[in-house]
Amino acid sequence: NNQAPIVSVLPVSGLQDSYGMTYDSVNNKVYVSDYEAGKIYRFDPDGSNQVEFRTGLDSPNAMSIDYPNHIIYWDTSNGVQRGDLNSTDVNQKEDFVAGQANDPDGICIDPVHRVLYWVNYNGGVWKKNLDGSGEAEIIPAVEGGSMLVVGNRIYFDQYIGSGDIHLKSANLDGSDIAVLATGISRVVYALAYEKTENKIYWGDRNLGT
Repeated sequence: NNQAPIVSVLPVSGLQDSYGMTYDSVNNKVYVSDYEAGKIYRFDPDGSNQVEFRTGLDSPNAMSIDYPNHIIYWDTSNGVQRGDLNSTDVNQKEDFVAGQANDPDGICIDPVHRVLYWVNYNGGVWKKNLDGSGEAEIIPAVEGGSMLVVGNRIYFDQYIGSGDIHLKSANLDGSDIAVLATGISRVVYALAYEKTENKIYWGDRNLGT
């Protein structure tokens, strides 16, 4: 059964340049960040009830949801911000990480240990506890765009050279780095985990796969 997936175009309008999407599985909502417009949109899975969730943002890409506290996190050009999922104020937000000179891109929450991880486009894998403590760089010099936590491992992409991006994993403290895939054509802007088959998925933008 090598049947191609069925693809539907959702009736979502106004997007300019998007690199991020996340699904709120508790409230059944989709969030899409618009890097160019500086906005995050929210809508139902069928594309209906589209609203501007936050506006006036600085280059948002990746997003991650802290379900116990009803908070969504997103990256900026020099840090990470967060907002209250229950607030309809498009201006409501607060800084969580500031002063990152290297453009955070991929972010992901470890819900068990209550830690936010991110990778910088121009270098470094970092983490910070959701209570605001323990900000630290755990793998220096990595250039990437995506981050994912599965169990006791983090997964991230690393730019090695033009046309050669590596998919890697490491322990939660950054140790025991392993290479999972090489030769990905461009920096990856999303990783996904499928539990039933225990698989990691990503897209290769140059190949369109």
